[in-house]
Amino acid sequence: MNRENNEWTTMSVIVITMNRPAILEKECLTSLATQDLPEPVELIVCDASDDRLSEEAVERWGRAHPAWACTYAHAEQRGLCSQRNQGVRLSRGRLLLFLDDDAELMPHALEGLWKVYLESGEAYAGYGLQLIAEGDARLGGRIRNAAWLLGSSFWCRQTLSNKRRLLQNGFNAGGRPITPAAALALSHQAAAIEDIDWMNGSCMAMKREVFFELGLWFDERLQRFGGYAVGEDVAISTAIRVTAHRRLAGCRRSWAIHHVAPGPRASLRSYAAAAVYNRYVIWRSMAGRQTVLRRLCWMWAQTAQVIVAMLSCLRHGDIAAIAGTVDGWRAVRQLHDGRGATGQQGGLS
Repeated sequence: MNRENNEWTTMSVIVITMNRPAILEKECLTSLATQDLPEPVELIVCDASDDRLSEEAVERWGRAHPAWACTYAHAEQRGLCSQRNQGVRLSRGRLLLFLDDDAELMPHALEGLWKVYLESGEAYAGYGLQLIAEGDARLGGRIRNAAWLLGSSFWCRQTLSNKRRLLQNGFNAGGRPITPAAALALSHQAAAIEDIDWMNGSCMAMKREVFFELGLWFDERLQRFGGYAVGEDVAISTAIRVTAHRRLAGCRRSWAIHHVAPGPRASLRSYAAAAVYNRYVIWRSMAGRQTVLRRLCWMWAQTAQVIVAMLSCLRHGDIAAIAGTVDGWRAVRQLHDGRGATGQQGGLS
């Protein structure tokens, strides 16, 4: 690898992967090769694969791009949150960009992100790139998005002004993908950044101090139902805004596409269980007492989860999603009774 010194770098790009070497090389690494670099920059790949194919892909890429300081690390513990935490511990950048192995950065994305970091000041601790949606015009995709909007958007994820704000795509500010036309309209506005409520985990960046000074790490409790941690991006975003009282910036001129490639994610049952349990962990972490309104919002989100589970049953012809939803409710009861899973909590409690 190209790591020959221990000096601090401007930016660390942290990629976690597992058993998807072709996607890693085709989408993620190829897009990194086209970037204008705010040198020095490092790439850290934390790999939980069962073979050496991803390691070999990173080694080839590192030899071909000597301007990057490359580090390959085999995962100490398999799981999205634990692998990202391992990558953070290995990093030396002032700004840490977390990129999925199936995410593609558009040209000049790193340059634009670095400019926003330099200009945003101390008030901001996290940065969300503008995520472009790969359109899903099928009826199932539209229904899932509608259920997500009706359920998840009513979690009471408050902004710093204590008011809910919606983007042009109709979702809470930040996180959810928007259309290319909407992204282009935002990029033409004078301001390079906007305040957002949460960052999308496929392409989000945070200052180093979030981890090493504020003590906010990725919550490994979210891996209870397998390594694919549903909602880890909302959890860390909430911790930054609610626990650390810092702001999140949406970078209007740094674009990325999340291709959502097929691969070893959670089973339908595990995913449904995680959707219930992880959302409860996040909901419980929010500042303020659990008011009647917030409890009603939680119940509304569970109604949306049941709708999604039923749609999944109709689509796949089995009851895995419904069984997973029940598993999640049981885990919530255990957590409520003090018998829940333990792990690094990333500042949420």
